[in-house]
Amino acid sequence: MSILKNIFGGINKKNAIIKYGTVDDWKKASSSQLNEYRKNIEMGIENGQLTSPMLGRFLIVVGDSEQGEEILYQAIQDDIEGANGDYVDTYHIIT
Repeated sequence: MSILKNIFGGINKKNAIIKYGTVDDWKKASSSQLNEYRKNIEMGIENGQLTSPMLGRFLIVVGDSEQGEEILYQAIQDDIEGANGDYVDTYHIIT
C-alpha cells in the first residue's frame, strides 16, 4: 500500500490534494477556501486520517504562526511521528 493510502486512509493523492490542499494552494486561496481547507484538515485529524502537525503547518502558512507553532510544539512533545520534521520543513517553506 502506498504511503499516501496509509496517511489518507485509502483515498488517492488527487482527492487528498483537492480535500486538504497543498502549501501552494493555501498561499493563494481565498478566505472561504482557506476555511474549507481548515475544516477538512480538522475533520481529517478527528477521523484519524491526518495528524495534528498538518494543521500546525497549515496555520503557519496562512499567517496564524502562534497557534500553528503551539500545535507543532505539542506534537513534538507528544512524540507524534514526523512532527519534528514538519516543524523544520514548515519554516523552510515560508522563508
